[in-house]
Amino acid sequence: MAGQREAVGVRHDGQSHRIVDQQGKVIIESLSEDGRLAVQTNGAGGGAGAGLHLGDGVALGLGNAAGRGPAPDAGLMWSTADASNHAAVLFLGESNEVLHVTGYGARATDWNLSANAADPEVIIHSTTTPATDYLLLGAHSGSQASIAVAGGTLDITAVGEVVVNEAQANVDFRVESDDSASAFIVDAGTGTVFIGETVNAQMDEGLTIKQPAVDKSMFTLKSADVATGLTTAFPSANADGTVETDDIMTIMKLNEDQGGVGFQVMSEGSGGSNQTLYFDCIGGTPQTADEEANSGVIGLYVGEHSQDNSLDDMAAASNIVSMGEIHTDSTRLTRLILKANGVLHLTNTTLVALDNEDDVQLVRAMQREGSDGTGLIASQYDNPFYSYSKLQELGLAGKKSDNGTFMFPLQARMHAYEGAMWQTYVRVRDLEEKLAITERKLVALEA
Repeated sequence: MAGQREAVGVRHDGQSHRIVDQQGKVIIESLSEDGRLAVQTNGAGGGAGAGLHLGDGVALGLGNAAGRGPAPDAGLMWSTADASNHAAVLFLGESNEVLHVTGYGARATDWNLSANAADPEVIIHSTTTPATDYLLLGAHSGSQASIAVAGGTLDITAVGEVVVNEAQANVDFRVESDDSASAFIVDAGTGTVFIGETVNAQMDEGLTIKQPAVDKSMFTLKSADVATGLTTAFPSANADGTVETDDIMTIMKLNEDQGGVGFQVMSEGSGGSNQTLYFDCIGGTPQTADEEANSGVIGLYVGEHSQDNSLDDMAAASNIVSMGEIHTDSTRLTRLILKANGVLHLTNTTLVALDNEDDVQLVRAMQREGSDGTGLIASQYDNPFYSYSKLQELGLAGKKSDNGTFMFPLQARMHAYEGAMWQTYVRVRDLEEKLAITERKLVALEA
C-alpha cells in the first residue's frame, strides 16, 4: 500500500532483534540485554489498527537514540511493581524533569523554561501563544506542590460543588497576597478563618481580622442599588473617614495608633431613606427591678483601664455616653452627655416663651393628659382651657397615637415647670406684700 513500509525480515546480532524494511532500515528493535523495546526515529508509522504492545515492566523510551546507553530522557511503561495495583507509568529522566502538553504545531518550540532539577513538572500550553501562556502543575518536593498560570487566569468550574479538603484532614488552607503570607487562612484544626493573622488562642470556629498599620476601613458592606453620594463628608479627625458612594456600612480603627472602633452607616439623602440604623433586639422576659445591679434587654456599659489588664474606678464627672449631630462642616456637636455618676446633661434649646401663659395650669394639663386620671382629684382651680390641644399648640406634647399616648420634649416640659415655679414665687411675693400692707393698716387701727 502506498505510503506504508513493509517489514521483510528479522535480524539478530547476538544482543538484539531487529525488524527491517525492504531497504534494510530498522523499524523496531528489541534490546535483549535489558528487556527494553525501542522505536527508532527512522522506523515506520503504524496505520489504522496498528499498535504497540509492551510486556510487564517493558518501557517505551523517548530520547537517547534507540534507548541504548544511559536511561532514556522519558518513557512509558506498564508497571507491576505493586502486585495488587498495576499501573501505567509515564516517567521523566534525570536530564529532563518537565512534561510539555501542547498542540501539534508547537511540538518543536524552544520553550525557554528551566526544568525542575529535582522533581517532575507538567506544563499545559496554550494553542495560540504556547511559549508564554500555560498552566504549570508544579513539582512536588515531598512537602509542597504548586499550580501556576502564566499569561492568564485560573478558572475552576464544576457541575456540582468545588470542595477543598473534603476528607476533613487537619490541613490548613492559605492564600498569600503581594505583601502578606497570611492574607487568608482557614485553620483546619480550629475551624477559624483568619485575614491578616495566623492564630487566635481565644477563638474556635470564628473569624479573626488583623489590619496592618493603616487607617482605612477594615470591613465594608456595599449595595449595588444604593448611591448615597457620600465620599469625604464624614468627620475624620482621628481616622480616615472616606467612603464610597455604594457603601452602606464601614468598620474602622478609630484612633490611628491607640485603637477603638468607628462605625459609619450610610443611606441615601434627599428623596431617599430617612432611617439609617436600626437595632432590633428580641430576648426573654426582661428584668423589672430598678437597682444598680439590674440591666435591660440592651446593655451599654463603659469602663476605664491603665493598660495593666485591670479596671480603674471612673471619676464621677467622667463622660460615658454622648450623642449629638454632625454639622455641615463635618464637626461633631454634642447634644447629650451622661456622666459616670448618672447625671444627664442636655443642650439648652431655644424654647417658646411661656410667661404669658399660666404655667401652673400647663403643668396640671400635662399631668391630666399624660395619665389615665388615676390618683388625680379634680379641683375648682382646674382650667379646661389648658387641654391637650393647648399643650400641642405650645410644643409641649406630640401627636397622640391610636391608644392615646404621646411623646413630649423634655426640655420644654422642664421649662414649663421652671415657669410654674417662678410664677408661683411671684404670686407668693405679691401675697406677702399685700399681707404686709394689711398688717401695717391693722397696727395703725389698733393704735
